[in-house]
Amino acid sequence: MRLRVIFVISLLFLLLFGCSREDSIRENMTLKNNHSIIFVFQDTLENMSSFRDSISNLDSVWVPDTISITVNDTLYFMGFLRHNANKVFRYAWQMQPNDSARLSSNGKILTYVFDTTGIFSPLFIAVDGNGARDTTGKNQFIRVIDTPPNLFLPTDTIWNRAAQKGSFIIRANDSLGQVTRISLDWNGDKKADTSYVPIFSKETKDSLFINLPFDSAYLNSDFNQNIRISVYDEDGNTTTDSLVIHYNQLPVVELLQPTNNGRYSKDARFAFYYKAEDNDISNQLRYHIRVGKSPTGDGTPPILTDANLIAGPIKEKSFEAIDENGKWFMDTKLIGRLYWQVYVTDGFDTTVSPTQTFFLGNVMETTGTFRGTVLLEGKTVHNGIKIEFLDSLGNRAYTNTNAKGIFTIDLPPGIYHMTARDTLGYGFSPELVKNKFIEAGDLIDLGSITLKDPSAPVISVDKLADTLNYRDFTITGRFADYGSQVELARGFLDDNAITISTVKLNSWSMELKDMPDGPHTFKMIALDSAGLISDTLMLNFFIQASSMSLLVNGNSAAMVNQKDELVFTASVDNLNPPSDSIVWTWVVNGDSYTQTTLIEDNKSTLTIKAEDIANEEDGVFYEMEATTQNQTAKAKVRFGFIGNDPIVYFSSPKTGTTVSINDTVRFNVIGQAGAFATSYSLSWLCDAALTSSYGCPTNTTTNNTLLAWSNIGMKKVIIKIDDDNSGIAYDTMKVNVISDPPAINIKSSEDTLVKKINATVPIEVTASDKYGTISSLQWGCSNGNVAFDNTIDYSATPLESISETISILLPGTESSAYRCIVKAFDDDLETASDTIYFRVILDKPTVTLHTKLSTEKINAVVPFKAIASDSLGFIEHYYVACNNSLNSLSFKEISAPDTTISMPSNATTWYCVIRVVDNDQLSAEDTARYTVVLDPPTVIASEDSLTMTINDEILLDAMANDAMGHIALYEWSCGPAGTAGKTFGWSSTTTPRYTAVMPSTPQNNYLCVIRVTDDDEQTAMDTTHITVLLDAPKVTVANDNLLLREGLNIALNASASDLMGSITKREWSCGIASEINDHWKTVSQYDTVWKAPSTAQVNYLCVARATDDDGNLATDTTRILFSTENPIVTVTKEKIYVKAGDYVDLDATINDVWNDIEWFNWICATPTSDSLKNPSESWRYDGDFAHAMGPDHTSPGKDLLCVVFVSETGTHYLAKDTTQVFILSEPPIGVISAPDTTFIWSGDETVTPNGKYFYSANIHASNSTIGTLGNANLEDFWWQFSHYDPTYWYQGETDGSIDTSIAEFNDAFIRRQSEGSITLRLDYRDSTTTETDPNYKAAFLYRHRAEQVNKTIRFRKAWNNESYGEDSVIVLTNYPVAPHLIVHNDKPTIAFVNESGKIEVQKFNGTSQWNSIGSPITPSGTPSFIQLAVNADADLFVAYLDSTGHRGHILKSNGGTSPWVELGSGTGNSHIAKMKMKIRPSTKAPVLAWIGNTDPSSSTLTKSYYQAWNTADVAFDSPISIFSEALRELDIAFDGSSNWLAMGVQTNTDYQLLNRYYNNRNTYRSTPGITSTSAESIQLQFANNKFYLAFRNRNNGDKTGFPQIYSATNNAGSGVNWSTNGNIHSGFGRMSSNVSMVLNASGNPVAVFDESNRATNSQVHAYRFDGASWNVLGENELPYFKNLFVMSKKYYLRGHQPSIAITSNGDVFIAMRALEQPASASTVLRNKNNGPLVMKYLGDNWENP
Repeated sequence: MRLRVIFVISLLFLLLFGCSREDSIRENMTLKNNHSIIFVFQDTLENMSSFRDSISNLDSVWVPDTISITVNDTLYFMGFLRHNANKVFRYAWQMQPNDSARLSSNGKILTYVFDTTGIFSPLFIAVDGNGARDTTGKNQFIRVIDTPPNLFLPTDTIWNRAAQKGSFIIRANDSLGQVTRISLDWNGDKKADTSYVPIFSKETKDSLFINLPFDSAYLNSDFNQNIRISVYDEDGNTTTDSLVIHYNQLPVVELLQPTNNGRYSKDARFAFYYKAEDNDISNQLRYHIRVGKSPTGDGTPPILTDANLIAGPIKEKSFEAIDENGKWFMDTKLIGRLYWQVYVTDGFDTTVSPTQTFFLGNVMETTGTFRGTVLLEGKTVHNGIKIEFLDSLGNRAYTNTNAKGIFTIDLPPGIYHMTARDTLGYGFSPELVKNKFIEAGDLIDLGSITLKDPSAPVISVDKLADTLNYRDFTITGRFADYGSQVELARGFLDDNAITISTVKLNSWSMELKDMPDGPHTFKMIALDSAGLISDTLMLNFFIQASSMSLLVNGNSAAMVNQKDELVFTASVDNLNPPSDSIVWTWVVNGDSYTQTTLIEDNKSTLTIKAEDIANEEDGVFYEMEATTQNQTAKAKVRFGFIGNDPIVYFSSPKTGTTVSINDTVRFNVIGQAGAFATSYSLSWLCDAALTSSYGCPTNTTTNNTLLAWSNIGMKKVIIKIDDDNSGIAYDTMKVNVISDPPAINIKSSEDTLVKKINATVPIEVTASDKYGTISSLQWGCSNGNVAFDNTIDYSATPLESISETISILLPGTESSAYRCIVKAFDDDLETASDTIYFRVILDKPTVTLHTKLSTEKINAVVPFKAIASDSLGFIEHYYVACNNSLNSLSFKEISAPDTTISMPSNATTWYCVIRVVDNDQLSAEDTARYTVVLDPPTVIASEDSLTMTINDEILLDAMANDAMGHIALYEWSCGPAGTAGKTFGWSSTTTPRYTAVMPSTPQNNYLCVIRVTDDDEQTAMDTTHITVLLDAPKVTVANDNLLLREGLNIALNASASDLMGSITKREWSCGIASEINDHWKTVSQYDTVWKAPSTAQVNYLCVARATDDDGNLATDTTRILFSTENPIVTVTKEKIYVKAGDYVDLDATINDVWNDIEWFNWICATPTSDSLKNPSESWRYDGDFAHAMGPDHTSPGKDLLCVVFVSETGTHYLAKDTTQVFILSEPPIGVISAPDTTFIWSGDETVTPNGKYFYSANIHASNSTIGTLGNANLEDFWWQFSHYDPTYWYQGETDGSIDTSIAEFNDAFIRRQSEGSITLRLDYRDSTTTETDPNYKAAFLYRHRAEQVNKTIRFRKAWNNESYGEDSVIVLTNYPVAPHLIVHNDKPTIAFVNESGKIEVQKFNGTSQWNSIGSPITPSGTPSFIQLAVNADADLFVAYLDSTGHRGHILKSNGGTSPWVELGSGTGNSHIAKMKMKIRPSTKAPVLAWIGNTDPSSSTLTKSYYQAWNTADVAFDSPISIFSEALRELDIAFDGSSNWLAMGVQTNTDYQLLNRYYNNRNTYRSTPGITSTSAESIQLQFANNKFYLAFRNRNNGDKTGFPQIYSATNNAGSGVNWSTNGNIHSGFGRMSSNVSMVLNASGNPVAVFDESNRATNSQVHAYRFDGASWNVLGENELPYFKNLFVMSKKYYLRGHQPSIAITSNGDVFIAMRALEQPASASTVLRNKNNGPLVMKYLGDNWENP
């Protein structure tokens, strides 16, 4: 919220006109009666033209003479001349005396701010063409004041709710300004904890609603928080006030009765008891009682609200919920399990108790009944489900469902979790029902619950052959679903839906008919009644039911003579799909033959002869294959032709015959002797053992030979023929003997059946044999090895399949894996078996008592209930026995587990046991233990102790209980100790509430005793101790002593109170002690007056008396003292120093003998004024004499006397005193001297101090001036810095300078690292004082403290990128050659190699454009070095070194404007490795100094040469050798007479400097002495008759690697004298690589260097020698240090190989090769944004870039 006080209407203006008429405006006399008008506004006008129109015809205007504003308020002035304004030549404003005129125009708004207090008369002046003036505004004033804001708090103390926001409203305004800020000190430590900048809306005017966060850390031990509020106006004035927020302490409430989970009879007296403590205001506590029931009936506590309120607000700590008969009288629905709470309020805060529960009803009911239904999903029978109930103490009770799934159980009251479990092994998932509550007598229906089947059904299929030779068959299988059973099944044959033929509970069958031949797929899925779907059953099989018999000449094999026919006959049957033809195929000696014949009457024949077959061989069998056209049936026979050799072959069986073990095969043989033989013999060979009753023939048997085999495998039978012509032939028949065991299946719905012991279980068994018959069944059962002791024999009537139901008798003991195995035997004595598993359980009964542990009173008859169950059987007998010892029990049978038992007549431990026996004669027991007690009553008085006053009435109460009975009688006895409790005078059978009357005399130990008697006539007592007080009133006079003069009125006052009652009478009496009893006067209030005696009396008294409602009296006395002193008034300040136009705060005090103040007045005037003698008016006295004298008195600047006059009431006595007011005419003035702009710092700590700190001796306050009372020897300067601890002031030197040895000053002058500004602030005092009194110091500073002054210093980059004004390069190029910069015609000019390898020269136009000089130069070869030079004629030269051809080249541009022309064609055949170009003054032609060899074939490239361009010969002169030593670097410089000095660096490891001096005829003159120096990166220049050498010193102690400069005085034509000492010659800056130097107009060197030794991190640094020391020139780390560049560009721009140049006016330019480096830790340059870059130094004149 922002605070804004609107103290005037939105448009309030001061109208000033006609105040002064000076010289008439003579040019037009019609103007002389015309007057200007001044309007003053505090807000701008929305439509100024409309306003001017509205005032142009004003006849009269209200003219206030003064308006008041505060300092810094903005006013809007408008001067308006209504008529003939066109005659006026000029309008002007003069706002203050001695202020210069401000030109304006008629009706134009002027905005002005008065920044000092005072009274001002702004003048609007109109001047005509003759110079005549009309002035408006005199004697109309604007009063500018500076008053603190007003702050109004609602009260001294706010009582707040506990731990809540402290909320209060404050009012704040400023009489003539705005309240701009409010600060709050939360904990009274005089430091603001938070601030608001609120706005006061029009509705709230000047009010602000404060919400103060609660924090206990700010509270003292009394829960008080001290708040200081300060308000600030726009002029910096402050007003502070404080208040206390008392945070109420929450009451603490406790529930006493009914106890939590207690049980109470609805037919007995019932009451709620509770209590609360409150440390603040306990007498204001009020109680409210809520009672309700569970909204869901399941024991879930209700959320109690006032809708459940049954009582309140009440003061009593108990509430009887009974009628006149002592019975429960509340809502009849509030019976059973109830929940209650109490909330208490102390008038501020409310505390709610926890919710507790109790039972109200028939306490004899001890159990409630749960009932419900639990079903097995998908089952039709639901018995045997075990139901478990678990209470909160861990007790469990059990029951079981019947066949319909129904169960009931009786349980004690409580909250239960119910679990339903399938205990019969079906695998159903258990279900849990949580938090079901039951109360005694309740019947809770839990509804229906279904145990879910967790598993999907599983489909199994009985074995089916892969290939079937029949079309009609049935696929059978079983369902395994341990839970809900299969409800339906779906089938698919070859992906077409079909209906499953038969679906039973545990089995299924699918009848398939007329199946066509070929592959088929049968799929099936099942859905159980739980909705679970099985995996898909998939069965692949092949039908080959189409049959074909193939004979040749009526046999399965045949050979005929060459002339005879072979007739093949194919007989087909049961073809599906049908076929109309047979395809015949045979192969003879590699030749394949195929023929097709039609099928007629299921037959087809083919006849062939030997002549039809080429290449056939006699006596060889071939195979004929007949196949139906659709490939559904096929068969083979053997055939051949008889030749001259014997033949023998099997005419049956057919090829590929398959039989099972012991099956017979019939063999027929055909034999024939050879053509030349007459007889033959046959022999047989059988390769495997035959069945015992069969043997391999040993004779020439040919027909009907039967053979059988006893084991499986491929069997061979070979027949051999021998004729009498030695002819031999063989034939072999193979028979495949396979195993054909029987199949057996035990049909069962489950893998494991759960049955009880001794049960007889029928099981169904099926068995079959594919190629044989079933001969017998055998079975046996066991936990271990199974003995097959049961048999059914079928040998008499063997069957292919059988179905039997056999009975299994289960064992009489439990078993988790009891199994029965059934075996089937077939006619081949092969066997198969199947197994069924049982879980045999004992199925013992269970019994659980409802109550196992209880406390009962003697002789009580209590219910005895239990729950009994038997999962797979039933309970036959119930027995019960009770005794105090478990070893002496005698059981008696009862009909059901629901009876009553009686407790013994004495206190003891009593045991009762229930036993149940089921139909298996298994038993179970449970035991209850009772603690039998006497059960006496208890009683607790509601109050242990009380304090009352005499004759008071008090309601007594008590909590009485009888746990197992009831209270029959309540009695009270009250009296002094020793008497109370002896006799009981009050009694009740229904309530313990009793109203007692306190005695009429005080007593310290008055007792009230309660006695209760229960239904067993046992008693209990408790006592309330009461202190009975007299409780006299208290009266206190306002003044213990009063001093006054005789005869005056005595102002009396007092206050009276009665702690436990009220004041009924108030009285005063005055006089000496003996007169008091005679002077009593009754008053309505103690605030009154009494006339003092006319003469002074000793021991004069005034007594106040109070009487309370008990008739008790109290008095207090004021002693009256009489004085002979006269009334005196004394000013608080005898001398006051103020400034002209200031307000003057005046005040005075009086002594104690004044009767009362009739009036007072202050008069201020010059000492000689008559007005000081007597006041002309009187002011009302309101408790103080404070007065603010207005600025109209001080504005004239003359010293004043201010006299206070005070008149006494009644006597009219007049007293006075005087304050001297001295006017200060000349205030002190603070002045800051400092630069407007300076450069930023890169953050580099190694830079010279001027690079890090911006302080210099030019920053000071020495130009400040002292005021009227100042002392030049005691001046005091305090400094503050906007960027460094801007809340603190630092004391400077007494001469106005700053001591930078002070750490704070040192830190404050650290340069900014980014562009921006800081503000220096000066608090100047023209004198100091050692006084410590704060009031004195404030007045002293008012006289000696100047207005605070500020100086803003701007921080800018000193180096500006001149590359088209962008933060990048002139042109993008990755060419690795450094650019070179010079000044040509006072403009920076640069040469560089562009991306395509061409040399460009560009010149800066001085603003923002680089212009090319000539076209880009296509170099010869590859340039590795470029350099610019200019001669005295402004001709421009560019030199480059071709690193390919190793030649130097120079090109010229006349005047720097013509195209480039090469001088010659290079330096000839020399091999140049390095070179420099200089201009020889005498010829104005370029000269090259180079290192290499004149012999291009030489490998020695360290010789040095001088080679000049000869303008006459238009060619390069021959090279002149310079040094004999081998060099690595070389440079030369000319003086004005063309004498020249050469500098070289040797190739030795010392990098030794060499120099040689040559005259202008190139004659060696001398080798000047120079300090032995290890140097590199040399640069030589001549200026001011000196040679200057810049280099990098390789061996200079702690400045090794730093740049350095030597100078040498020129002795023209003879040599030089080197100077290497002094500050100018010392190392400077930091580690360097390449150094470049130039001299400025002052003759001081300016150097620039890079750090190429840092590879990609190189930056450029510029330094300048100022005549005494080297200092960094602007920011270092050029071109950009990271905090200015990389944050926005995301990459660094590094500087390499700089060069420097200076224009004639001192502008410094540097050029460098800029290389980009990514902002990451990468060490590889990206080769983007690379190229030449030029920067200009702005720091000398701070021009705008």
